[in-house]
Amino acid sequence: MNLENPLVSIITPCYNGEHCVSRLMDSIIAQTYRPIEFILVNDGSTDGTLLVLENYIPKFRDAGIEILIINQENQGLGGAINTGLKHFKGDYLCWPDADDYLEPTSIEDRVRVLIDNPTYAVVTSDAYIRQANNIGTYTKKEADSFKYKDDPNQFEHLLVGNSIFCAGCHMVRTSMFLTVHPDREIFPARRGQNWQILLPIYYKYKWIYLDKPLYNYIIYPNSMSHGNNTMETVLNRYIEHETIIFKTLCKIEEIQNVDLHCYYAQIYNLYSKLKMELFIKYGNKDQFFKIYNEKKKAIGLTNRDRLARYRINHPYINTEMKRIVRFIKKSLINKSSILVYYLS
Repeated sequence: MNLENPLVSIITPCYNGEHCVSRLMDSIIAQTYRPIEFILVNDGSTDGTLLVLENYIPKFRDAGIEILIINQENQGLGGAINTGLKHFKGDYLCWPDADDYLEPTSIEDRVRVLIDNPTYAVVTSDAYIRQANNIGTYTKKEADSFKYKDDPNQFEHLLVGNSIFCAGCHMVRTSMFLTVHPDREIFPARRGQNWQILLPIYYKYKWIYLDKPLYNYIIYPNSMSHGNNTMETVLNRYIEHETIIFKTLCKIEEIQNVDLHCYYAQIYNLYSKLKMELFIKYGNKDQFFKIYNEKKKAIGLTNRDRLARYRINHPYINTEMKRIVRFIKKSLINKSSILVYYLS
């Protein structure tokens, strides 16, 4: 390892990125830091992605950046990341998405933080959130949504979705990454690669937050997380997320020789509640009571669960409760509200 300028590996999975991957690659070439190796896994693209990638090879070489393009049949994000993990050589690792891009000092700023803080495994920056139809203006910053970003122990926060999740915000120290991922392998799901990569690291090591937007996260109207949100697609997403976390907890137990069963119950409880709320929204009693009874048998019910049962059985009451919640939220914003007066 070059202590002054350690090698940084960037792994990016890409599927049908013809329309956007050049923006990411331009942002990598524009980085103020060297040395960098860029590994792009072309995950079975059926558009003109490969031609775009091949045209960039001389540009990367002229910029002094090593580039490796790997073509494979489509395996999803997890499978593509796994392929890249087998090949990277860097002292530090990043994994930005193909449809996002980096700020010019993104690599340099994060490398310096890890050099200055050798006991930390991960540095995570802030990010600009941008809409695909208006990339020139950001709508908000990623870290605005997370109140625990200054806590060096992020495991429990990430477990329940209260930690910065943007893929390109993170940089990990390879030596610590390989301690918890000695096989260079994550659960090959089609999404959720940040849970698979980060949870085992967060369980054993500390992170540090860099309060600077160094990544640009682009929201597309038809993306996996912001597109078609029918009951079935949302339910399948919940099931997939729950499976990913369970599989990742299993790996932590196996590699780190710990007992995490209290967390299994916590995740089961969380996703049971999410599913029941989903079925209340769509008025699906059969599905609701299936989850309700399974939870009752497995870990027991809470008062919130019993209230949820009342809401599914009395749709009118549920509508009134939602109206009251909206009123309270509006009142809390309006500082002249009588409600706020009596609550303060």
